[in-house]
Amino acid sequence: MVTRKERWGLSRRGWLIMASLVLLSLVLVLFNVYPFLAVTHRVDTDILVVEGWIHEYAIRAGAEEFTSGPYHRVFTTGGPVVGNGGYVNDYQTSACIGAELLRRAGIPSESLLMVPSHEMG
Repeated sequence: MVTRKERWGLSRRGWLIMASLVLLSLVLVLFNVYPFLAVTHRVDTDILVVEGWIHEYAIRAGAEEFTSGPYHRVFTTGGPVVGNGGYVNDYQTSACIGAELLRRAGIPSESLLMVPSHEMG
């Protein structure tokens, strides 16, 4: 009913080294992941694309980018607004909401173009 088996295990020094390696790996990942994920490579263009679902402060930042940059057009994108039961028309999409917020932020209507999606992705 009872058997005795030998097993290999880590000593205190082994656990300390293992914990140090895990901690060092986590620190390296945390300090190096932001520059990897937040890379911005600007391209010479006269078109700015703004997602319609982003927060209003980001919409204002998009409007500032438009006025300070060499842009002639702003495209707003987005799908149906959550809670409306799916796509009804282009005016119940995040693209339309983003365009209206950009208009309120001072972007001229002739520079705004909506690119609505009919499905949520």
